[in-house]
Amino acid sequence: MIDVASHPKFDRPPVIEVMHGVRFRRLNFDIAHPGHFHDLLKDRYPKVQTVPALPPEREYFGTPQQMMLRFEIPLLVELPRAWFISADDTMLIQLQPDRLLFNWRAGSGKEAYPHFPTISGEFLKVFEILETFVADCRLGNVAPELCEMAYINQMGNWPRDTVMTPHDWLRGWSPDLGSEWAGEMEDFSSIARFTLKHPDGQAYGRVTTSATTIVMPPSLDRSLQLEVAVRGIPETTDTDGILGFHDIAHDQIVRCFAALTTDSAHKCWERRDI
Repeated sequence: MIDVASHPKFDRPPVIEVMHGVRFRRLNFDIAHPGHFHDLLKDRYPKVQTVPALPPEREYFGTPQQMMLRFEIPLLVELPRAWFISADDTMLIQLQPDRLLFNWRAGSGKEAYPHFPTISGEFLKVFEILETFVADCRLGNVAPELCEMAYINQMGNWPRDTVMTPHDWLRGWSPDLGSEWAGEMEDFSSIARFTLKHPDGQAYGRVTTSATTIVMPPSLDRSLQLEVAVRGIPETTDTDGILGFHDIAHDQIVRCFAALTTDSAHKCWERRDI
């Protein structure tokens, strides 16, 4: 396991949402199974919603031609995705036949981020309940194929009639454009992908960063949203393999986030190096 204590830490990070997830070989769910699963969780997650299923997809790692997600046309009618939500709306479980996702969300009260160990521990509880449920219902077993994690951060505030200055928050963007252009920036968007490799050079995952402008009603002020996501293949398909990959993903997300953002921003977020 990696030494997670050696990476930067932020006591007041700008994170507004976190997702831990695992995709697995499709389970033979019928329409009743999500409801029965919710019976095991309803004390802590009393609210229920149904939303469209996320499309089947495969992610390939290796040569550039294989880098993008491939979406597959399902042969069967997809069941809807089930959402199970905590009473305070900060925690969300998403379940469909081929994946389990767990989200923490800041919510309207801007609750403080509870940090990685708390979210990882809650994901583990839900995953173990799912494993038991699948076994009890004789649906086979949960066979993980891909792990994923994403952190969404919100930073900066620009009233609608002001010029955006993403360089205050993001490295690599300079306000010093050439003399050929002097337009005022209205919004901003940037995507970058980075390959994760084993020591032997074999690719096993990918870090994807996405920075974009969001408009916040009712004021229509603008903010900069930075998402850092990691997807990849766990070394083993048991619980230890999933949690081990999530440890790696968290470490990579924190390091990438720190590398992309400015020193002055780090002071606002109370960075510590341990």
